[in-house]
Amino acid sequence: SEDVPVGYLHPNIVGNLSYMKGTAITGLSASSLSLKINDTEALSIKAGDEVEIRGSENGDNDGRYVAQEIIDLTTHQEVILSQVEMEVEDDLLDIVLEDEDCDACQIKDPYTCIASIILPHWQGRFDNMDFRRFFEKQLRFEAPAHVFLNICWISCEQMTEFEEKYKAWLVENAKKVKDYGKLSARLNELIEIHGKLRNVYPSGTLHDCEEDETLENAIILDNSVLGNA
Repeated sequence: SEDVPVGYLHPNIVGNLSYMKGTAITGLSASSLSLKINDTEALSIKAGDEVEIRGSENGDNDGRYVAQEIIDLTTHQEVILSQVEMEVEDDLLDIVLEDEDCDACQIKDPYTCIASIILPHWQGRFDNMDFRRFFEKQLRFEAPAHVFLNICWISCEQMTEFEEKYKAWLVENAKKVKDYGKLSARLNELIEIHGKLRNVYPSGTLHDCEEDETLENAIILDNSVLGNA
């Protein structure tokens, strides 16, 4: 922050001009929460100044910190950080507002009395549509009456990615001392994959109804996908 001379920017502007100075971080110690800066002339950091970190890996350490102590060495400057002032922004599941034109949206409010059940489609009977309907009916019988179940049968590839994101969020959320920046990042990744999950239906095949009355693997609207020839 520097004083602005009268009439320097505008005849009516008098006061202080604040701007940011930046330099590269050449070393980092997570245990002592300290930074190493080689270009000491680029910054004039004093104890109590606010420091902002940008461009860290995956954005995990991005945020605002307070410098507790400055150690001037021969070749570099070491900045000991203390209080963390981090801006955390959690993503939200897609919410459909009343004024939005979305006739195809089935769930307008994904937060009020909604529970998502993620199931593997490839496990034995789960690829049979009759058994799926029976299983879904039992789930709804067991669920509280006021809770709507959003049931999704997904592929093995989707399940692998979903489990990785879900476990990463569980691990971060279970920590006694939480890093809310990392926790928010893991939550946002989980919400992103949750929105990409899609139902997988059994492959259907064309057949002669007179020859096969069981309709096994028949193509039924909203219950089948076309198989490969």
